[in-house]
Amino acid sequence: MSAAHMMHRDWHMDVDYGSPAWPLVWSAVHKDFDASYEGEEDGWVGSHPCFSAATQRELLGEIDAWYEEQAEAAA
Repeated sequence: MSAAHMMHRDWHMDVDYGSPAWPLVWSAVHKDFDASYEGEEDGWVGSHPCFSAATQRELLGEIDAWYEEQAEAAA
């Protein structure tokens, strides 16, 4: 069950209660995320990556790093 839902840039962030070994799991999915099945060789392919982290700060860092990588690739 989701305990919280937030947005950062264009990413939906949730924190979920996980297992006793990893009690909280932060995850992020882009608002435009879409997936399609590309056959047995490629399987499911997503339009954006999905991120997960142990803390909100780590998750925010993953999202920000993705934007920086996209800007560098476009330059």
